[in-house]
Amino acid sequence: MKTKIIMSFLLATLCVSVSASTNEPKYHSALTVKTGFSEDRDKPVEVYYWYPTTNEKNNFSFGRGNI
Repeated sequence: MKTKIIMSFLLATLCVSVSASTNEPKYHSALTVKTGFSEDRDKPVEVYYWYPTTNEKNNFSFGRGNI
């Protein structure tokens, strides 16, 4: 009987901790890829747009530089 009570308590604690952590945003940035044809290169060129999804700050690091 004690084992069932302890297991129930541990399971309830785990469920509460998991549900509490899901309130945070999963991603803080997004990436969009656009493809356009380059006549100079005679082939398609991909352009990667990275942008923040939150308004918390205005100075973001991406790769080796800031955006």
